[in-house]
Amino acid sequence: MFINIGAMALDALWFLMVLFIWNSSASHDEFVWDSLSGIHNFSLFLSFVNIAIRGGVIWMLRMISAEEEKNFPPMASPTKPTIVVNPASGH
Repeated sequence: MFINIGAMALDALWFLMVLFIWNSSASHDEFVWDSLSGIHNFSLFLSFVNIAIRGGVIWMLRMISAEEEKNFPPMASPTKPTIVVNPASGH
């Protein structure tokens, strides 16, 4: 699950960087820049979908693990057996 969280954070960082760099780098040829705008918007959309899917997977994994802990609580650690002496027997 930690790998998914890390990958989702990297996806979010990439999404923000591409969004801000694209908007601040318009000093190039406007025709080329505008012709690539559709690809840029499509890749940002897919990145957002990827982040949403990863968030859903993380949420479902947390739900499954919570349900599993509810149904199967962690077992107690094994302990040494204790010997009980019956004082009435005199031993």
